[in-house]
Amino acid sequence: MIQLEPATGDQLPELLVLDAEASAWPWPKTALSRHLAKQQLWSAFEGSALVGFVVAQSVLDETSLLHLVVGRSHQGRGIGARLLALWLKRLCAAGQQRCLLEVRASNAPALRLYRKLGFTEIGRRPGYYPAESGTETAIVMALVLTQPGADLYRP
Repeated sequence: MIQLEPATGDQLPELLVLDAEASAWPWPKTALSRHLAKQQLWSAFEGSALVGFVVAQSVLDETSLLHLVVGRSHQGRGIGARLLALWLKRLCAAGQQRCLLEVRASNAPALRLYRKLGFTEIGRRPGYYPAESGTETAIVMALVLTQPGADLYRP
C-alpha cells in the first residue's frame, strides 16, 4: 500500500538519490529544495520505505505535475500507477479541476501510465528536454479531474 505525505527537509538527501537512480536527467538539489520549501513536494512510502515522490504546482483550480519519480529499485511493480492514482484522488478532493503535465516523447512507460489514467495529449513542445543527441520533444497532456471518490483513478 502506498502512502503519500508532504515531504520534509530531512528527506531531501534520499529524494535526491531516488531521482538520480531513476533518471538520466535528475533535478538539481536547488530545484527540489525550492519546491520542498513551498510545500509542493510529496513523498511516497511503501511501509517505511521511501519509494518515490511527486512535485506539483497548483494555480487556482489547476495543478501541473512537474516531476514524478519512483526509485529504480522500486520500478516495475505498479508503484508509479498507485502513487499517481492516489495523488489524483487528493487533487479531486481538494477541488482541483484539471491536471497538466509534460513528458518526454520517448518515455513510453510514462505515456502508457498517463493514458491509462485518462490523460490526453493537448500539444507538443519540440526541443523542450535536453537529450543525449541534442534535445527531445515534450508531449503536453491534460486530465479533467472527476469528483472525489470516482473510481477512475484506480490502477
